[in-house]
Amino acid sequence: MKHGFAISLLTALLATLPSAQAQSVTGQISGTVVDPAGAVVVGAKVQLTNDLTKQMRTLSSASSGSFIFPDLVPGDYSVLITQQGFKAYGQKGINVSANEKVALHDLHLAVGDVNTTVTVESQVARVATDSSDRSIAVNSTQIENTPVRGRDWLGLIQALPGVVDLNNHDAPGWNSGTPTVNGGQGGQLALSFDGILSQDSGSPGSNGWMAPSPDAIGEVKVLISNFAAEYGSRAGGQLVATVKNGTSQFHGSAYYFYRHESMNANEYINNQSGLNKPLYRYTNAGGTFGGPLLIPGTNFNKSRTKLFFFFSEDYLQFLIPGALNKFTMPTAAERTGDYSQTTTSTGKLIPVNDPSTGKAFPGNLIPASRISPAGYAMLNMFPLPFTADPTGQRQYNAIYQFSLHDPHEDRILRVDYNVSPNTQAFVRLMNDYQGDRGVGSKHNSTGAWGQLSTDYGIQSAGAMATIIHTFRPNLINEFTIGVNRALQSVSTPASSQAQYQASLLPALKGPNGQPVNVPKIYNNDPERLTPNIRFTTLNGQSPGQSITNAPSSGYDVVYDTRYPFVGTDQLTNVTDAVSWIKGSHNVKLGFYFEHAARNVTVYSLYGVSGSYYFGA
Repeated sequence: MKHGFAISLLTALLATLPSAQAQSVTGQISGTVVDPAGAVVVGAKVQLTNDLTKQMRTLSSASSGSFIFPDLVPGDYSVLITQQGFKAYGQKGINVSANEKVALHDLHLAVGDVNTTVTVESQVARVATDSSDRSIAVNSTQIENTPVRGRDWLGLIQALPGVVDLNNHDAPGWNSGTPTVNGGQGGQLALSFDGILSQDSGSPGSNGWMAPSPDAIGEVKVLISNFAAEYGSRAGGQLVATVKNGTSQFHGSAYYFYRHESMNANEYINNQSGLNKPLYRYTNAGGTFGGPLLIPGTNFNKSRTKLFFFFSEDYLQFLIPGALNKFTMPTAAERTGDYSQTTTSTGKLIPVNDPSTGKAFPGNLIPASRISPAGYAMLNMFPLPFTADPTGQRQYNAIYQFSLHDPHEDRILRVDYNVSPNTQAFVRLMNDYQGDRGVGSKHNSTGAWGQLSTDYGIQSAGAMATIIHTFRPNLINEFTIGVNRALQSVSTPASSQAQYQASLLPALKGPNGQPVNVPKIYNNDPERLTPNIRFTTLNGQSPGQSITNAPSSGYDVVYDTRYPFVGTDQLTNVTDAVSWIKGSHNVKLGFYFEHAARNVTVYSLYGVSGSYYFGA
């Protein structure tokens, strides 16, 4: 069990310095009110309105003419400024993304009747002058227009400055490949959803367990360097994804992506070897739906400004081919003891010695009476050769290309609730599954003729909640709590367990079909597994007498030596930030808590039955 614990207390800083706060996904809007001559306007009424929820915050410009609205949920906002003797100033469509500090800079009031409003529709390019951090955001429009192979959300940042990503992102999920940011290592990049960390604490470089659909992501932001103290938990950058929220209107989408090997050309080596196209099938269906939550027959949320929801469902079935596997399988003659044609890759005969004399058998032929039933049974676990090495170098006599079944499923629900004019909250739930399954009962994607057809699965779930309360226009508190948890397991599929017990375990048979029991190191093997088989000695075969690309059989190569394995991994975050605005100063006090717990139970059967090594 591993525990990680971090608590940081961030002291107050002047508004002219980069502000520090507990890690969150909210942003802020700031600016300065000035008259036509550029002189500051003190005491102007500044009203900020959320375009979706119609919630309003009101401040008065400070002695420096400045104003700051912190702790804003990402979205679109409008600003209205009024002051006696000046025309009202309005600006609409101010978009605030996660962790963004939007500086409106100088907002000029025109002299005139306050009942007349000057509305600014366009916006100048934003230049962050109150922070030295380097960050880049990919908004929802860019996400929709960015094609990503495999629909892996991590592929959305491949082209951003400071990001190095050599992964193909052929499918989403755990171990799809983590990019590096600003030269950092993969394990030093912090991944979070809505401010809650999502990483495999046992293997941080393999990214997180959860992989939401790109259609459900509202924004992806990369913090490259010089970020504030709130992001000091990792040294290799911050990758923050936020889930979309519902709107005042109902919107939905549906999609279906399809790939099949029939649309692909076969590879050159496959054609030369007479192999068919490998199985390659990608079927991705899903959709999203969101809008206001209404209760028929009541007036609740009739204005469509109180309660909103967003739901996403993504379902992927993925069959991907592995690499070409070349093997030198036992020939039909070798299975009967005839090794007269068994040579090295250079054509040199490999002698088979009589253990009793230490000399080679005459003609390299093993008498039938000297053939071990166990050895005969082990050789016949492997298929016969079916091709020849066209180079004449005898490197292999069989080629296989196996496929791996990689199913994914992800669903997300987010609910936003405007509790009161001073309180805003949202809750997000996420459920994710990813599996890795070998196709075939006698081998897996790596080409090992194992005894088990196992499943590697990760079932993960996450929940978080944020509540923002405005005690006074200049005193705001933001509280976030969340947890992401994963269950990892390596097991034999329950559907095939009975068949496995009945047919695969006692599969070793001698020349006359008699069952063969081979000695084991221990007799307490609950799975009754056959020992591993290796056509080599423990330290490698004798020089000049080795078999190139010899096959193997065993349970420990199906996925890993941990079979059967069960493990949980959990990350918990609690953050709280208080913003206090006093005149031209912005004081923030923050608290950040992170707890990581990894519990693993390994019932490893590796070594229970032992291993047989064949070699000179």
